Amino acid sequence: WYYDHWEGPFYPQGLAKGARLEFYCRQFLTVELNSTFYHLPRAKTVEHWLSKTPDAFRFAIKASRVITHMKKLHEVERSLNALFITIWPLQPKCAAVLFQLPPSLAPDYHLLENFFSLLPSGWNHVVEFRNHEWYSDRTMELLEKYGICLCIHDYGKRPSPVTATSQTVYYRFHGPDGSYGGDYQMDFLAAKAEEIWRFTEEGRQVLCYFNNDSNCFAVKNARELMVLINRIKQA
Repeated sequence: WYYDHWEGPFYPQGLAKGARLEFYCRQFLTVELNSTFYHLPRAKTVEHWLSKTPDAFRFAIKASRVITHMKKLHEVERSLNALFITIWPLQPKCAAVLFQLPPSLAPDYHLLENFFSLLPSGWNHVVEFRNHEWYSDRTMELLEKYGICLCIHDYGKRPSPVTATSQTVYYRFHGPDGSYGGDYQMDFLAAKAEEIWRFTEEGRQVLCYFNNDSNCFAVKNARELMVLINRIKQA
């Protein structure tokens, strides 16, 4: 939510930066924390996030790149402990913890299962694969075995499979050009609204995040998708 270029299109002109989160919470029910990918937050920051959000608000927390991009899931016990100790106060408001794997990480099912076995219970874990070789029956079996959600995304204009591997379905929309920009067309959003509604009718929790933040298209598209889903709900 901390984007200066959203002032005007989304945030009122002159709104203090410290008031952005509270304003955001009046528009949306959830946000994905991207800053946690680059560095672990200070305890004071976590307390701030908790105090400035209503009880029903939910965070999705993107896991540290140390785990996914630097160590590439190898020998990550200490790094995982550091992550979950840091975000522990957020657990009551945590919708999911996202592990975004780099394109350079090729399939290694022993490594993946060992990683899954290290993940603490009581949290909703999500994995975003960016190497398409991971999309195999074996990967889906491991996700289902450990109750881990497959992230549905369109990074690099290479859509992932649209399937549920847990009770949560997690969407990341990276932009129609696949690189965090552009404005999704209504026909695309309408098809996604139908898709999302089918998952909710199965009793699944669906989380959707737009990452095309340039020109504030993420806000625009999120609002449009919400309207489309509400129309289906009311039909």
